[in-house]
Amino acid sequence: MSNDLWRVEGDFRVSRRIPWETDDTLRPHIDQVVDTLRAAEASVEIEVDADLESARVLLSLTVVGDREEDRDAIARETIARAIRECGGRHEG
Repeated sequence: MSNDLWRVEGDFRVSRRIPWETDDTLRPHIDQVVDTLRAAEASVEIEVDADLESARVLLSLTVVGDREEDRDAIARETIARAIRECGGRHEG
């Protein structure tokens, strides 16, 4: 068995009950999630494009996984875990 790289992309709408203060709160939250993703064992590469006005985040994550594993599930779980660790909630 050998490990392969798997690239997943996600389009997120970041929301919360209290509106985001454009640069004051959303940017640090996104940065914290990216730092958490970088520390994840399965993560190899992360690219993020964020529009702070619309709170839209395009995330591209490359993960490493065995051909036998469900790499899509690994990526989704890695992203969801990073969001939760940063005080957020991931739906979908």
